[in-house]
Amino acid sequence: MAVQLQFKRGSSAPSAGSFAVGEPAWDSTNGKFYIKNTAGTMVLINPGSQDYGLITGTVDSSTDYGSIA
Repeated sequence: MAVQLQFKRGSSAPSAGSFAVGEPAWDSTNGKFYIKNTAGTMVLINPGSQDYGLITGTVDSSTDYGSIA
């Protein structure tokens, strides 16, 4: 079963007062990700505005790579 993660999100930088320490936040307008640190402030996790694109891939379960000893 897949697990869907959803973060609190808004259209601007989040206010630290409404978050617990370690809780993440997503600024959907500017594409920025924040997390509240132990000092009580919101820290920008991805300071660049680069678009890294979509990561896609396939799982090949037909190959036996042996065992790990």
